[in-house]
Amino acid sequence: MTSLLHRLRSGLRAALQVGLRRAAALVAVLGLAVAGLAAAAPAQASSAGRYLSSDSYQELASAIKTTTDKERLADLQALEQAVASSSDRAQVSNKSSHSVGVFARYKKLPATQPASFYVLGPGHKTDDDFELVGVYVPADVSLGWGSGGVKAGSSPRVARILEGQQLKISDPVLEVSQPEVTAPAATAAATPAAPAAAPAKPGLSFGAPAAKAPTITPAPAPTAAATKAPEAKAAEAVSYELSLPVFAVTAKANGIPELPVLTQSQLDLEPETAPVD
Repeated sequence: MTSLLHRLRSGLRAALQVGLRRAAALVAVLGLAVAGLAAAAPAQASSAGRYLSSDSYQELASAIKTTTDKERLADLQALEQAVASSSDRAQVSNKSSHSVGVFARYKKLPATQPASFYVLGPGHKTDDDFELVGVYVPADVSLGWGSGGVKAGSSPRVARILEGQQLKISDPVLEVSQPEVTAPAATAAATPAAPAAAPAKPGLSFGAPAAKAPTITPAPAPTAAATKAPEAKAAEAVSYELSLPVFAVTAKANGIPELPVLTQSQLDLEPETAPVD
């Protein structure tokens, strides 16, 4: 009986050792397989941004291939680098002193759903749970970025934003002109003294002339131009300074409903409605 138990223990011990060796070999094989798959994966997959496969990026890449204008090509390449390095949904950060109109869509809504119009107040950034589609450009507003820009127009427009694009809007930096220094006027030369009066001839008497009464000229009546009321001061031109070029500025864009008609002054009076971070 003791011999039988001894043989059973030995058999179980041997079977356990064989099982452990096989398990170790299987783990080693799986490790080699995983390492081989990682080595075979393209290098771009580990470093590419999450929006390199988006439709808007493909459209951008196509525009880069067909653009011949050097300035436009530089703008598109700057956009390409920005989108390629982005890891978040498109957002806009309003660093300006004005309210900005934006078009955005909630992340769980389909791309076929039109974007909604929101007002983003100064100092705020759109929520990354919403995909930014465009920035509203009032007719009286111009855009500037780097060495490029878009002048104010006669009707409102929309600046299209690409998927993954992170945009900042700020006030333009105004150049302060130096005051002109005027040289002091030359001092007039001293007036020579009047020559002495000639002596009177004998038999002639020269008395002081009689004083003349001063002539009083009545003040002229005010003209029509002088009585005209001052004209109202024209509204100051507004410009958005952008951290990146825009892909396109158009009157219409896919996924964006009909544009509201608002001047920048009217937009500044609107309450903030945009979801913010």
